[in-house]
Amino acid sequence: MTEKSITPQEKKLKTVRRILWISFVGIAIPSIIFLFGIYSIRDLGDMNNRFSGIVLLIGPYLFIASLGVVCVVIYYIFKYRLEKEDDLFL
Repeated sequence: MTEKSITPQEKKLKTVRRILWISFVGIAIPSIIFLFGIYSIRDLGDMNNRFSGIVLLIGPYLFIASLGVVCVVIYYIFKYRLEKEDDLFL
């Protein structure tokens, strides 16, 4: 069997990708738990108007989506810097 040799750049990108995934999941999962918690207490208090219901429904999803976009942008910045063979920010 032949093994593909992994370049140091690919190793660094793999590490950055793993760190970004862990960060994304570490923030997204508590946000989802918070979302379900808000749904369970939504009937309490003054949250009966239409606007607060929409914000509670869409807000966490927009937060998770924007967090994913930020992680992807960070990954491509690191990838671009590695391709240019500049020093990383680390």
